[in-house]
Amino acid sequence: MSEPDLIQQQREILQGFRAANQQRTEVERTATNRHKTEGANADSALSQAQQTAKTQLTKLTAEAESRHKTERSAADELLDKTGKTANYQLTNMRDAYTKAQATLYQVKLHHLLKQSSPTPPAPDHDANASQALGRSSSLAVEFAQSISATVVALKEQQRIAASRRRALLWFALALLVVAVLWGFSQYQAQQTRYAQATATAVVQVTATAVAAQAQATATALAPQIQATAVALGLEPTHMQINPLDGAIYVLVPAGEFTMGSPAGVGEDDEHPQTKITLPAFWIMRTEVTNAQYKLCVDAGKCTKPDNARWDKPENGNDPVTHVDWSQARTYAAWVGGRLPTEAEWEKAACGTDERVYPWGNAEPNDQRLNYNNKVGHTSAVGSYPAGASAYGALDMAGNVWEWTSSQDRGYPYKADDGREDPTGEDARSLRGGAFNSDEYVVRCARRDRYNATFTYRGVGFRVVSPGS
Repeated sequence: MSEPDLIQQQREILQGFRAANQQRTEVERTATNRHKTEGANADSALSQAQQTAKTQLTKLTAEAESRHKTERSAADELLDKTGKTANYQLTNMRDAYTKAQATLYQVKLHHLLKQSSPTPPAPDHDANASQALGRSSSLAVEFAQSISATVVALKEQQRIAASRRRALLWFALALLVVAVLWGFSQYQAQQTRYAQATATAVVQVTATAVAAQAQATATALAPQIQATAVALGLEPTHMQINPLDGAIYVLVPAGEFTMGSPAGVGEDDEHPQTKITLPAFWIMRTEVTNAQYKLCVDAGKCTKPDNARWDKPENGNDPVTHVDWSQARTYAAWVGGRLPTEAEWEKAACGTDERVYPWGNAEPNDQRLNYNNKVGHTSAVGSYPAGASAYGALDMAGNVWEWTSSQDRGYPYKADDGREDPTGEDARSLRGGAFNSDEYVVRCARRDRYNATFTYRGVGFRVVSPGS
């Protein structure tokens, strides 16, 4: 089978995944309808709770107003009775005061007569007048104290009644708030339970359908992949399919290779050139595509790329871009792999013969890669079979830069010097160049680096997994 036929078969795998996605869409539509029905029921329950709370508030308000009227009526009656008593006592006090004044006038007249006439002394009217005046004063003081005490008592009763009325109103308001909050919490809990159940069902259906479809397709294409491997001069066992996303992997055998550029060639960070020994590993034959990445997003494991074209069907076979280092690493873990180290990436691209480009030492051209802005944008993965590496990996030069797991450190490469620490904060290395890179930049040994949060229209990735 020819290289284009194999690429077509890979596209058929992705079409199978799209069919699984359609099935997932139907499940989501059914779940949405159910969600609307349960949401309406929850709204009705909330409305009933609010209506009950309003009824209770009206009842409590009416009771508070009735009690207030009763207490106000009793207070008015007591005030009227006290006023009448006070008027009666005031009249008696005025009468006593009038009598005392009359007696006092008589005493004064008696003194005048006594001074003008030597008649026998009259009865002791002064003492009687003083006693009457004292009694009138005492009555006046007692009456004032009685009125003051009555006014204080009335004010206290009015204060207690107002306090009770306010307490009842606050209680009714609190009851209404509690009822509304309870109804809303029940509605939210129901919505949360439903959303969780829906998400779980969708993920399970999607994962099951995708895995089943991928496994079936991988089984059906296995003989054809083996035939293609033979045609490319590779061992049939050196190609396999990941059943989760349908990606084809090629084997990079264990052994030694030369990492970096010879003295006097390339950039300073490509030196010194060093012999590195690596265990065997599998690497994706092409970069991760938009369609493959969408499977991870639909499964709820990956976040969306930062562009508007990633989920368009017509862009499904283009490499996914605008994903940062963490997003790439998450996808790799989802399919059971990881990002390649710088050493793994360079060996998969350069092989063991110290070639300059993945295909060899011949100059780049339009048949081998997408570079130098000749296309002006990314191409569908696998579009340049003439640019395959010694292990059958495609697009190792041009199209998009590719994230590696390695932090940017100097050579010689040492996996145990901290550069492979996933929690490190140094910039991460990218390799391979992009569609707008020139022939110097797309060399196998060329290095670049960016902060792990960097995203760009010319940055993507591929995945590796352990192998033998």
